[in-house]
Amino acid sequence: MLGAVSAEPGDCAEEGFARRRRPAAAPGSLLRQARKLVVLVVGGTVLVAGAAMIVLPGPAVVVIPAGIAILATEFAWARRLLRRVRARIGPGPAVGPDGAGGSDRI
Repeated sequence: MLGAVSAEPGDCAEEGFARRRRPAAAPGSLLRQARKLVVLVVGGTVLVAGAAMIVLPGPAVVVIPAGIAILATEFAWARRLLRRVRARIGPGPAVGPDGAGGSDRI
């Protein structure tokens, strides 16, 4: 039959002919994309607000890393950047189980 489409993948008349298939969507992919978009918008907004706080009054040194940390929940480039910043800064202050700092000075 002229123009018939074979049902079996190996029934193609021409050698090397490959049928194109649309890749199957992973379960929850729309939800995953929506989450990435929300994280991008929220993290980007916090990051831009922190950048504005460099020249405006505000805690830029707290807000910028917070924005990067939000972005790092979904994006590998932000995770790498956060790791490099943490490595450069060093370990944070030691905090005990009661929330008190590591220093015993009064």
